[in-house]
Amino acid sequence: MGLCNPLVQAKRWRREAEEGAMAHLPKVHSTKTLEPAWLEHLSAQSDSTVKRSAPEPATRTRSMSASSRRHFGPAALLLAATTIWPGAAMAEVVVVPVPSPYSYDSATLRQLDLGGTRGRYIGFLGHSVINWPAEAARLDAGNPGMIRCNNNNCWREGYIAPSLRGGTPAGSLRHYFNYQLDCRDQTFDRIGDVRLPGNYQRGWQPVLNDPVALAVAREWCPRISELMHAS
Repeated sequence: MGLCNPLVQAKRWRREAEEGAMAHLPKVHSTKTLEPAWLEHLSAQSDSTVKRSAPEPATRTRSMSASSRRHFGPAALLLAATTIWPGAAMAEVVVVPVPSPYSYDSATLRQLDLGGTRGRYIGFLGHSVINWPAEAARLDAGNPGMIRCNNNNCWREGYIAPSLRGGTPAGSLRHYFNYQLDCRDQTFDRIGDVRLPGNYQRGWQPVLNDPVALAVAREWCPRISELMHAS
C-alpha cells in the first residue's frame, strides 16, 4: 500500500518523541551519587529498590528522611535553633543589682558639739529600715462586780465587761534620718523618729540596733578628727 495507516503513523511519531526526550535525561547508576555519605551503610537491596520504578525512590527517600529525623538529639536541635535565630545563642539571664536600703551620705558627716564636748559626737544623714515585730493583744478580764439585793430586788454593781487591749501587727519603715552618734558610748539617736508610726525603740540606743549607725561608728569614730565641725 502506498499510504500508511494514519493511526500507525501517529503512534510511531509519538514513540520517537518520547525516546528523544528520554535520551536527554541524566542516567542514575547508583544511590551513592544521590544520597549523603551517612547513608552508605544501606544494603544492596536498597539499590535494587531504586531501579524498580519511579514512585518507589520517593517513598524510600521519605522513609529515610523520617528515620534520620529520629536521630536528631538535643545538641542537634540546639545547633539548628542557634543557626536560624542567632540571637538565641547570646541570650542570658541578666541580674539587676538591688541597692541596699542601708546607706549614709558621707558629704554630710560632721563633728557635733553637744554639751560643749568636742571629738565625741558625729552627725550625718542616713537611710535605714526599721522593723518591728507584732505585739499580741492582751485580754482584760474586766470585773464581775457584786450582786446586791434589797426586798427581793437585786442588781449588779461594779461590773466591767472583758475586753482586748493593745495588739499591733508587724511592720517595717524606710526613711531618711538625721543621726547623732556618740563615739564614746557607742550609741545613736535618730532625730524625728518619734513622729513616725510603728512599735520600735526610739531615742538613744546601741549602735548594734542600726546597721547604718554601726557602719559609721566603725569607720569614722577612730578618725573623727578628720571631720569638719558643724557650723
